[in-house]
Amino acid sequence: KLQLHYFGRMYFIERLLPLLRQSSTGGKVLTILSAGFHKPYEKFREDFELKTNYSLSNAANSAGMYIDLCLEAFAKQPENLRVAFIHAAPGGVSTNWGKDLPTPLPTLIKIFKPFLRTLDDCGEAMSDSLLRDIPSGVHFIEQDGNPTKKMAMADYEEAQQFVWQETHKLFNQALSKK
Repeated sequence: KLQLHYFGRMYFIERLLPLLRQSSTGGKVLTILSAGFHKPYEKFREDFELKTNYSLSNAANSAGMYIDLCLEAFAKQPENLRVAFIHAAPGGVSTNWGKDLPTPLPTLIKIFKPFLRTLDDCGEAMSDSLLRDIPSGVHFIEQDGNPTKKMAMADYEEAQQFVWQETHKLFNQALSKK
């Protein structure tokens, strides 16, 4: 889960940034996961990759937390001062998720479908953040494109440095195995 929800996204962003820096407007990065809705993963220092503390909750919280921290680290780099980094939360979206779960879960999920957004509505709202004139830096937005709260964490700056360093250590390890 972390490979898809966090590591893959950050590696892609890192590879995309040289092109965005060449843009006359600086460019924008949008990643959609859980802005403002996740909690800090408290054991990130001891178990960064969730090797011993894996659960769906820890995977969701760590991915959201790591994205927040890494986007902030990208934004602080002098060469990225003209780039806008956006972490968005899509809210409830009506998809095929859950149809293969054991009974009665698919039935329960169907009950909530009328209260969920369509894929088209979600896509329009999320892509709107790329079309608006927003300043560089980091932005956390909710499902309607409005700003949402930044994750509250006591040692945010220290955690940011740790996550940035661990992420790049793992990138380097993975790339050296090629």
